[in-house]
This record gives sequence, C-alpha cells and structure tokens, in this order.
Amino acid sequence: MRPISHSESGHPAGSKVVHFGADQPEYEPLPALLLEDGAAYTVWDLSEKERRAVAAGARIELFLYTFGRPLQPVFIRVEGIEEPAGAIAQRPRSPRRPARPGLQ
Repeated sequence: MRPISHSESGHPAGSKVVHFGADQPEYEPLPALLLEDGAAYTVWDLSEKERRAVAAGARIELFLYTFGRPLQPVFIRVEGIEEPAGAIAQRPRSPRRPARPGLQ
C-alpha cells in the first residue's frame, strides 16, 4: 500500500494538507489532510497484488506504533463501502469526498 498525496484545493473549510514525518529521515513522509477538528485523513492505494489478495479473502492488518503512549482512536474503511448499522458505536468525522469513477 502507498499513501496518496492530497491536492492543495477542494477540501473542507479549515482543513490543510500536511506531511507527517517529512523532517524525520528514518520515516517515509505520510501525506494527510488535517481537518479542523484535529483528525488526520489519509488515503491509500493498493497494488494489484494487494487487491488480488484482498479479493481472495486476505485481511487488512494495521500496525500502530504508540511508543508506550496511549493508543489514539483509529477508523479504517474501504472507500465507498458503508458499514452495517451499529457496526461502529462512534466513529470520527471524515470529510465528504466525491465518489471516484467506478466506485459508485
């Protein structure tokens, strides 16, 4: 998977494009849209190999490095897929993004 850079326009009011870790050579910079409420919104593309694996039933794994600090809330989803009612008791707000062609 690779993170996708956000353009500098067309975002919710009060949001801004950031690159986490850009000044830390030991990390690959993470492009994100920092929302007014403090949430960081990232978008990821899967390689063809990853897409095939997920289509065949592979699960998506998420590793979070907390460095001994409390875990922050995380929300992960597949673009264009709504989870069943009650699946998540409370989730962070995310920006309204236009549907990409083929995902409607």
